[in-house]
Amino acid sequence: MRAGTPIVTVGERMPARVAAPAACATATAVAALRRAEREVPVAGAVVLVSGAGMVGLSAAALAADRGATVIVADPDKRRRKLSPRFGASAAIDPRECDALAGALATLGRDEVDIAIEASGSPSAVAAALAAVGIGGAVVLVGSVFPGGTVAVDPERIVRGLVTVAGVHNYTGEDLRDTVSFLRDAWGRHPFEDLVEPVFALADADEALAAAAGGEALRVGLDPRR
Repeated sequence: MRAGTPIVTVGERMPARVAAPAACATATAVAALRRAEREVPVAGAVVLVSGAGMVGLSAAALAADRGATVIVADPDKRRRKLSPRFGASAAIDPRECDALAGALATLGRDEVDIAIEASGSPSAVAAALAAVGIGGAVVLVGSVFPGGTVAVDPERIVRGLVTVAGVHNYTGEDLRDTVSFLRDAWGRHPFEDLVEPVFALADADEALAAAAGGEALRVGLDPRR
């Protein structure tokens, strides 16, 4: 390891399938919530999470455990079905007109306080910017590849006192907080189920093909098999 690289001990009880994504997706979700909380307290907030992949589900669990009401948006029905197990109060298909408005209406709200955009879809970025209310925060996490442009109304951002921030990866402090969170949370939320299937090291080519297929949230390699 390079000198100065943060190293966090996970202990003996945490399953490998829970610990494996900690230094990637889960810590990125922690960093995203930390950035949002610089502007808006998570406790008591209505949080929109766009994208129910590894980062999005982790962000949902983190926000829900801190006292937020979480709405998850994802076009994949299977991922929407996972969302309540990670603390989501509602899981919507963003392609359906008024789906978010309907979910917010059940809460007596018409805007969200925080939007965590974890999909990278330009339409989801635009929806997040449109959904957040006065003084709210939009944290972009998923836009890590060229995906097109998004039209932004600067007047709405200015008059709405909206903060828009980008988060890419995480710090050592985020990683320490991630492991601390997972030590307790993996018993409440099925993080272990998100790394599936798991292949033997000898079957690495098959594992890479499965990962490239896009069906699995994460694919594991177990050298003990």
